[in-house]
Amino acid sequence: MNTLTFNCDCCGAVTPAMPVLGLSSLNKRSDCPKCLAHELLYDAALNHLEEAQDRLIREWVAYWVAAGVKRESLLDSDPHLHSCEAAERTIEAIRKEVGA
Repeated sequence: MNTLTFNCDCCGAVTPAMPVLGLSSLNKRSDCPKCLAHELLYDAALNHLEEAQDRLIREWVAYWVAAGVKRESLLDSDPHLHSCEAAERTIEAIRKEVGA
């Protein structure tokens, strides 16, 4: 019987040591199964938000360009767009696509 344990780096819970390396070992952390599951769900949620935001910004730009607003003025004007790293990456990708 394995009597080795570790303290979760996230919540501090005493957890039986796993005989093989878990996913959290990639981050040099030792998380219990509950915290590791939460971390993976949180990462999935952030990835989903980034994808949704990318699609929304592209649709927003296309809508207003079709209405007659210059693409460059849309991409450069709003400081809210530039306050988020994901939005900034989307704007840079759009600029590269159109050669702006």
